[in-house]
Amino acid sequence: MKSKRIEVSLGTLFLSLSLVFGRLTFIHDFIPGFFTGLALCFFIIGLLPEKLYTKLRIAKRCKN
Repeated sequence: MKSKRIEVSLGTLFLSLSLVFGRLTFIHDFIPGFFTGLALCFFIIGLLPEKLYTKLRIAKRCKN
């Protein structure tokens, strides 16, 4: 079984935070929308094929 990447877990965390902030607080739509956007970005990165994912990780390490 393939292990899941940390980005998918972070996406789930940010999506749950978005739902909690959207339902339980009376804040504007900016903060839940921000967390939803982060969740989508992490989901997309976490679900990339292995070849693209490794290229992305290598490119990120070379910039530092």
